[in-house]
Amino acid sequence: MAFSRVLTGLVSLGFALYSGKAAAPPPAGSLHYASVSEWAAETNHTLQIAVTEAADPELLNQYEDPAWIGTVFAIQDQVWELMAKMDGQGSFDNLLHRIETNDTYRAGFKMILEYNVVPGEALTHADLEALAAQQLPLLTLLEGQTVGTALEGSMVTLIPAGQEIGNVTVLPTPDVFAGNATVIYLPLILLPELMPA
Repeated sequence: MAFSRVLTGLVSLGFALYSGKAAAPPPAGSLHYASVSEWAAETNHTLQIAVTEAADPELLNQYEDPAWIGTVFAIQDQVWELMAKMDGQGSFDNLLHRIETNDTYRAGFKMILEYNVVPGEALTHADLEALAAQQLPLLTLLEGQTVGTALEGSMVTLIPAGQEIGNVTVLPTPDVFAGNATVIYLPLILLPELMPA
């Protein structure tokens, strides 16, 4: 099945213009991990790491580096499992095998992963709120692609270029610090504008 089938299925599942700023000292109540990879291993996000290893090994190297500065929008394991089922792969292992052996799938998932990363800026919830109050876009790792922001009451809404799923509200969770990076939990995946057919 074509990669676009994954995107069609995702519909039912219903980052910043600064550079080089590491996370500020973590506030009380925040969570701390040595790196993004450690965070993933300890918080049921191992499938995001497996997909990253298959589709974007360079990004995985950054996730393993405690000195790397960036913001990662978390994609929960159950979302990856649901994508595999919706794409007719049956299991995550089958989907992962498809990513490893099919150039189109690999390219598509690399785009998704990179669109869910803001490089060079470790954003906290307060940072996102300040950016969203001014409706400033987040510059993602996917070259030339941004995510819009808006503030609706006290909730930050992210406006992805690809609107197959729609806008995504940032979950109000404690700040997560992973080395010099931060992790922001989302209930859905942010999709970039251009996807392979």
